[in-house]
Amino acid sequence: MMILLLACSGGDDALDSALCADEAWFYYDADGDGYGNVDQPTMACSAPAGYRVDYGDCDDLDPATHPGAAETCNGRDDDCNTLADDDATDAATWYPDDDADSYGTASGSTQACEQPTGFVDNDDGIDNDGAGEVDEPGSEGEASFFLDADGDGAGDASLSVTSCAAPEGYVETSDDCDDYDASTYPGAPEADCTDPVDHNCDGSVGYADADLDAYPACADCDDADASQFPGATEVCNGEDDDCNGDDDDDAADASTWYADADADGFGGSSGELACEQPPGAVADNTDCDDGDAGVAPGAAETCNGDDDDCDGQVDNDAIDGTSSWTDADGDGYGDPASEVIDCDGSGVGVGNGDDCDDTEVWTFPGAPETCDGTDENCDGQVDESGAVGESTWYADHDSDGFGEVATTSLGCDAPAGYVADGTDCDDYDAGTNPGANETCDGEDDDCDGEVDEDEASDAPTWYLDLDADGYGGLTGSLVACAAPSGYAATGDDCDDNDAFAYPGAEELCDGKATDCADSGWTTDAGIVSFFSDADEAWTDWTDLFATGTVASPVAIDVTEDGQLNVCPGTWYVSVTVDDYLVASVVGPEGAASTVLDGGGSSRVMQTGGGGTVALEGITLRDGYANYGGGLYASSYYSTLTVTDCIFSGNEAYSDGGAAFLSNQSETYTFTRVVFENNNAGSRGGGICIGCTGGGYSILNLVDSEFTGNTAPYGGGTYTLYDVDVVASGV
Repeated sequence: MMILLLACSGGDDALDSALCADEAWFYYDADGDGYGNVDQPTMACSAPAGYRVDYGDCDDLDPATHPGAAETCNGRDDDCNTLADDDATDAATWYPDDDADSYGTASGSTQACEQPTGFVDNDDGIDNDGAGEVDEPGSEGEASFFLDADGDGAGDASLSVTSCAAPEGYVETSDDCDDYDASTYPGAPEADCTDPVDHNCDGSVGYADADLDAYPACADCDDADASQFPGATEVCNGEDDDCNGDDDDDAADASTWYADADADGFGGSSGELACEQPPGAVADNTDCDDGDAGVAPGAAETCNGDDDDCDGQVDNDAIDGTSSWTDADGDGYGDPASEVIDCDGSGVGVGNGDDCDDTEVWTFPGAPETCDGTDENCDGQVDESGAVGESTWYADHDSDGFGEVATTSLGCDAPAGYVADGTDCDDYDAGTNPGANETCDGEDDDCDGEVDEDEASDAPTWYLDLDADGYGGLTGSLVACAAPSGYAATGDDCDDNDAFAYPGAEELCDGKATDCADSGWTTDAGIVSFFSDADEAWTDWTDLFATGTVASPVAIDVTEDGQLNVCPGTWYVSVTVDDYLVASVVGPEGAASTVLDGGGSSRVMQTGGGGTVALEGITLRDGYANYGGGLYASSYYSTLTVTDCIFSGNEAYSDGGAAFLSNQSETYTFTRVVFENNNAGSRGGGICIGCTGGGYSILNLVDSEFTGNTAPYGGGTYTLYDVDVVASGV
């Protein structure tokens, strides 16, 4: 792609363009050789820096390459004429060598960087350079020649000339050890054992024994080889070992060769010794008739009355004879090792030798193959496919000794990876087979069609859990992989009829070891628990009760149906049972040990109206209020039952020191209750009932006791309005 850069030099481009009437093309010259690159032109009024008028540079990165440059032998186009090495200034002269004798002729010479085919770089002895001389010194193809002063054909290495041809008296060799003695040169004879001159230039003289074989060089045929000397043993080595002038003649290790007149590769009895095999001779002389090429050891014996194979017998085992075989077991097939061939057809048994066991009548070609480890049908295979008595074998992929019924193979013997038993129900798990132990793993390990049956080896024991608290008792157990309905994994429930009693359960105020820790258990002292009827669950209120002190009894509010159990201890509380509840407050171990104490500043208990409330086995002590220091029972058709309780030391500013009972159609029953040392500022030191007026109420007092109670009006009991008091054993 050509990029045109248009510009004028100097000043404002627009002004120059307007003022310049003769703009011209200039070309960028990257290598500074005076010639620009035609692919990088620009138009301007004058040449910009680095630009030239001339272009045509074929390599603008090489200053030696440009139009007009000198062409040299470098494989490049130096002068940018598109030809490489043409008319190179350093080209060599080459001469045509039509006769291929490595010397050319001046006629037809050429200049070229590389040698043309059929040309050489020298001529053949003519005045090639036109200097008036032929093959003058310095001509191409000159060689070295050596002075041969004694004319023995060997030159002196110290006297040489360089020329295109050997001058008179000079030779090409330079190995003469004495160029002034014509009898001395390489290879010259040394026959005189007394001559001290080294005529053959081998570094030794005729009487020397260089190879120490006891023969001097003048008598030795090879004084460099100690195994060659006159009288040495001739051996087959291509050398004249005994120096008799013949190589390998009568060699000690020569072989005997026998004439093979019939050219069948076997010779007769006539032989000769030679190192090399003579023509028409062979190394074997066992031919029994060297005039008949058809008779030789190994030849085919035929029924012709001759010993064709030279084994000393005539017509034995002839190829055209009749074969017969001994049939020892009488099965119609002969023993292949008992073949007899005769030319008269006399025979010895049967006409075949195909029996593979001629001692067994049931073994012959075509006999039924049976699974017995024998090749009955003589096919070279033992117990092959199709044999009588084949078994079915089953693929045992997991190698547990049991195969799968889906993949079978018939055969006398089990193929690799197959077994006789096909009852595996999972042949890809070695732990699953009819002989495996059933385990609790969700699999049919023993392949009996059942999964994790009760007889599983690792099946655990499960215990009957009557109260469904997750812990079974000892009333019944089962062994099974999975838990049967109504059973638990452990059998250490101490009370399997109580869902709140089990190992590790929270201890409750219920008069027994709820956590099943029998060791050392005597009481639930110090525990307060509430059972919610709605939730059917116990809640520990011990910490709540324990926050009360004699100076500040804690307010306790029962807000749902249930039972509040308070175990032995003195609890500083003020308990309120809300309206319309069915609730009870119980001291399981009796009033003598369970005390609810108002601290002399708070009412011990108050029950709401419209409900059914029971108090049992507790002491209400040191309560104080305007009405009912120990107990205040509200109205609205409620029922209150108090059993085996003690009211002691309670005080009311006005009425009902121990208990203030409203009169709104209620029923109150006190059974085996002790009222002692209670005081009221006005009426009823023990009980004040109906003191607020209103409806009709019933007060039942059964086997109860009033002692030391005081009040201005009615120290023990004070009734007002419509109250029906029923007393028994008071």
